[in-house]
This record gives sequence, C-alpha cells and structure tokens, in this order.
Amino acid sequence: MRAQARARAGGRPAHRHLFADLSGFTALAERLDPEDVRAFQSDLFQEMAAAIQQYDGFVEKFVGDAVMAIFGAPVAHEDDPERALRAALAMQERMAGRNGRWQERLGKALALHVGVNTGPVVAGSIGADKGGAYAVTGNTVNTASRLQSAAPPGRILASAATWRLAQHAFAFEPAGDLQVKGKSEPVAAYRLAGLLAAPRSARGLEAHGLVAPLVGREAELGKLLGAFDTMLGGRAQVASLIGEAGVGKSRLLREFLQTLDARGRLSGVTVRQAACSALGQQTYGVLAAFLRQAYEVAPEDPLEVAREKLGHGLPRRVPRQAARAGGSARARGRAIGICGQAPSDYSDFARFLVEQRIDSISLNLDALLKTLPVIAEAERARA
Repeated sequence: MRAQARARAGGRPAHRHLFADLSGFTALAERLDPEDVRAFQSDLFQEMAAAIQQYDGFVEKFVGDAVMAIFGAPVAHEDDPERALRAALAMQERMAGRNGRWQERLGKALALHVGVNTGPVVAGSIGADKGGAYAVTGNTVNTASRLQSAAPPGRILASAATWRLAQHAFAFEPAGDLQVKGKSEPVAAYRLAGLLAAPRSARGLEAHGLVAPLVGREAELGKLLGAFDTMLGGRAQVASLIGEAGVGKSRLLREFLQTLDARGRLSGVTVRQAACSALGQQTYGVLAAFLRQAYEVAPEDPLEVAREKLGHGLPRRVPRQAARAGGSARARGRAIGICGQAPSDYSDFARFLVEQRIDSISLNLDALLKTLPVIAEAERARA
C-alpha cells in the first residue's frame, strides 16, 4: 500500500516501461480510407490494452499506432519485469491474430516492434488538479522508446537492467550495444527469444553469485530426508513447505536435493521440477510440465512431433488395456496441454474429464512411478 500511495503522489521507484509501435503504419495510413485506419487502430488498441492489463500493467497512453505501458505503477509487484515481458509476448501473439482478420483489407501483414526498459522515474499526476492525468517521466522512459525504435519488426528488445531481472524466466539473445538518438553512450540490448522451458528461481544468494551454508533448518531437512527413505521403501510421500515469501522454502528444497546428490542417493531416482506462476497458467499446468519432461516434449516441438513422442511413450509405459480405457494419445495430450492448444473453454475441458481422460493421465503417472523412484517438485511463485 505504501508503494502504491507513493507512486500516485509522485515518487522515484523502479518501473518497467514498454513501448510498442506498428511497423509501416504511416505508409499504410497514407493509402487507406481514414475510416478503415480508425477501425484498425481501435481493434489494435483494444488487443494491446487487453494484453497489458492481463498482467496488471497500466496503459499510460496511445499515440498514433504506438502504445506506452507501465509495470510497477501505480500498483507494484515483485515480478513486474516478468509481467512486462510476458505482456510483450502476448502483444505479439495478439498481433498475429489481428493479421488474420485484417491482412486482406490492409494488403499486407503487419508487425509490432517492442522495447522494454527498467529504471527509476518520476511518477504521479500531471497538473494541479486532482483529476490530472497519471504519467511517468525520466530517462528510463526515453530509453524504452529508443529500444522500441531499434527493434526490428516482430521483435522485442530489452535493456540490460530488464535482462538481469528476468533472465531466470526468459531466454535472451545479445543484441549488442546500440547507438541510439539522444544517448551519449551505447545502450546494451537483448532480444527476447521467449519463455524458458525450465524457469529458475529469482530468489536466493545463488542469483547473485553468492553461497552460504543453510542454518537452522536441520529438523525440516531431516523430515524431507525421512520422507525420501519412506518413498524408496515403496510408500508415496507428499511434503508441503508453507511459509511467507523469503523465509527459505526454495533454499530448503535445493539443500534437500543437494544433500541427496552429495550422498550418492539420487542414482536411479528421477527428479521432476515445475513452477506454478503467480501470473496464472492452464488447468493442470504442473501435471503437464511433469509429463512434458517424462516424454521429452519440448515447448518448441511441432504439433506432429509432440504427438509422436506422446504416442510412442504411452505403449511402453502404460498397460495396453489402460491405453484403450483412457482414449487416444492425442486426446490425452490435448487435455493436459501437451499436444496442440488447450481446450478453448472450461466446458470443453469438463467434457474431457467426464469422458475419463483424466483417468488415463492417472494411469500414466502410476505406470511411471512403478518404473523407477520419482521426486516431483512443484514450486508456487508469489505475486
């Protein structure tokens, strides 16, 4: 609440700024009827605003074919860098959808180029009246605009500050040092390639290249090691680590696995890891992550490759009668988001459950657990 009030009154916290601009819009507007241009702008801005608001960003303004958004003001989150980049990816996806609707009328496909920067700004209402427009100003805003201008069509460029705060969750490619207008020094930039298949924790000393011994968690660590012994004896165990953000849950899990590894006890044991994003995810997203790992289905795999991997793995791991009872590999894959798109709405997903698709997934897991010991770790991120 203090951060929110400070941002509204005018302050200098760190914010993430996103600039997105439509490549080639000026030339397009020159040859189209003004009403068509206006209709396209309205449609585009609606899609862009929806992508920004999906991740709790604030649309500061629309100018021509460009949008400026803020993450971290007037409401701040600890994962605002991730939210800004996810919004940028969502905007690109929505732009692709708009192309399908407008390409014939516009005469060509259009693309967004996006810039994202992180840094201190002055945030607050402009003008003496209470109803003054909320806005941010500062060098951070200017740099975000320059990154957007330097980004090729269909690409997203992030600053070094944004890259440092988000490299645990996203894949980046160095774009070099850019000479941009109005800057005396080059600006380091990184191309956003997408989400990491296995995001790392953003917390802990390791994120800063530091290490320290675990202190005061001997009892909790002993319980986890005891549960591991019981699991090896043939009884499945469920352990829940519950505590406030920053208390050391992720560190305890890492210490648990490192202790087992140091003692040579992970030989013959499969470790599966997944993270529950605070930004939301598909139903049974953690289950899908575990099965993606089990069948080696990569996020970038084409649909047919994913289906082939899932179909090839099922006969080896699940009894023939279970496969028949559970339905096809394609249906199973669709239900958990492994193959193709997730069901279009929850009524579709409910029908999958009614048709006992989830039973086949349970048989899948049961068969996997019978082949070798498995540690399945799911971490819940906080907003």
